[in-house]
Amino acid sequence: MNKNEHFAIFKNDFSQAASATERASIFLKLIYYSLERPVADFFIRKKLKTYSVPEYILNYVDLFLKNEGGMFKKYAYALCNRLSEIRNSLVLVPGIGYGRNMLQLAAWRPKKIIAFDLYEYKEEWDFLKRTIKEKFDVEVIFLKGDFGILDDNLVGSFDFIITDGVWEHVKNLPVFLADSKKFLKNGGIYYASFGPLWWGPGGDHVNWGEKEYFNHLLFSEEKYVEEFNKRFKQEKIAEDSSEGAFLVEQKLFSFLKVEDYLNDLREAGFKKELCYAKISQRMLSLMKGNQNLFLKLNGKNVPLFDRFCKGLYLWLKLDK
Repeated sequence: MNKNEHFAIFKNDFSQAASATERASIFLKLIYYSLERPVADFFIRKKLKTYSVPEYILNYVDLFLKNEGGMFKKYAYALCNRLSEIRNSLVLVPGIGYGRNMLQLAAWRPKKIIAFDLYEYKEEWDFLKRTIKEKFDVEVIFLKGDFGILDDNLVGSFDFIITDGVWEHVKNLPVFLADSKKFLKNGGIYYASFGPLWWGPGGDHVNWGEKEYFNHLLFSEEKYVEEFNKRFKQEKIAEDSSEGAFLVEQKLFSFLKVEDYLNDLREAGFKKELCYAKISQRMLSLMKGNQNLFLKLNGKNVPLFDRFCKGLYLWLKLDK
């Protein structure tokens, strides 16, 4: 993905954040999804039970979504706002990347947003900083680095921490959660959406094509490297942390299972307010008609739930 593609995404993000026509369109779609989601949840739960997905996961997830389930940022951030008002709040965004979804967040008019990433996207960040100040009168600060780049006077000061597409790339999630806990206010809200997950379909963020969603798990390490080099190595890979091929080359994955994420959250002391799970309809159909694939995944100790899960949405509260 190049800068032109980044700015094309910003144009779409701004439309979702500020265009009356687009916002009305999203509102109408959300009406449909408000009716569709409970039906989808019922049938997905029933299906997952037939695959013996552990009961504790079925109980932990409040809503199973069919594929993306209409999770527009307008809706996801609205759920954040129900838990605590975003307007005039202080928001931290770790792992911001080039800045996708920043405009939708700014539309809620927090007092200030501080965002950081290990990789710098100066042109994109400068554009967002100017645009957000001009359109929404919100101050944004972008920093290159990790939690260590933040001033000590910010400890315990953030009302929200918001991450999209970050946790599946965090190498040491317990440390990441401990740092998050350090900077979040008591009673603060942590929203995290993440996926694809490593042990799920497309977990390496590379498009191998139809019916090859689990190459990263089924191939030996040697065969994976060989096939990856054949299909993707010849392409020029820019330093873009949103690109699957770049992520593979840098090994930027957590390699965690869903159970690992839930255990780490419990150990960190975050209280779950809400959890949605994206379930791949394609995987439900594929597993039903491909017993051989199912057995191969069993042989690789791929968790039953993970092989259907495309990602999670979590709304958490910090009670220190």
